[in-house]
Amino acid sequence: MPDSPASVTRFVIVPKVAHPWYEEVVRGARRQVDAMAAHVTGPLELEYEPPAQASTETQESVLERVLATRPTGIAIDLVDSVAQLPAVARARELGVAVVVFDSPAPEPGVTGVGNDFAEQGRIAASRLATLLDGVGEVAVMRGVPEAPNHDQRYRAQLAVLAEHPGITVVDGGADWDDIERAEQEAAAVLRDCPNLRGYLACDASIPSRSSAWTPSHPSPRRSPTASWSRPWPPSRACRGLWPC
Repeated sequence: MPDSPASVTRFVIVPKVAHPWYEEVVRGARRQVDAMAAHVTGPLELEYEPPAQASTETQESVLERVLATRPTGIAIDLVDSVAQLPAVARARELGVAVVVFDSPAPEPGVTGVGNDFAEQGRIAASRLATLLDGVGEVAVMRGVPEAPNHDQRYRAQLAVLAEHPGITVVDGGADWDDIERAEQEAAAVLRDCPNLRGYLACDASIPSRSSAWTPSHPSPRRSPTASWSRPWPPSRACRGLWPC
């Protein structure tokens, strides 16, 4: 009697949204699959399922669709807290292994692969404050407002900027992990804030890459990172948004 075919071990990566940064993540994951192949019985498969937009509803829909195929495991970059993504709990109930990446571990029993996002925000803000000698208007661009890693960076960023009485924080817009939108937001801020001296961001759609930087607004070198906590009035007026 012929041997039964070995079962397929299948992993699925679900990022916040389609973005060039995640292409590097997938490239690294494929290298790891190749390295594991010699040590696993049966075929290994890796799938990439990026949501069309960075929203809670879209990521939840993608996760539900992925779970319907019963993968072995899923790796998720959370666009929101797990409380707003019931598919994460459902995956665990179904016996699907869950790992979150580029995000803090959401609860005990869930593995998180990432960094100290608050420390990233502190380092970024401290560096920019030094470059500006602690004086001037600084715009902070949000990424995905509800994303846990962006939230931690943003809170830490503003806490450091608040230690510098000479710095005024202004609304830098929100890019929702969209490079084109980041450029549009940066251009609008630079137009409305002629005295802007610094720009910080919380994700890979960093505004200092924007063509909005002109001779009248020279780039203060490559901007570090920041994050965002909750919705703020979207006024473009260059009033302070934080008690510095």
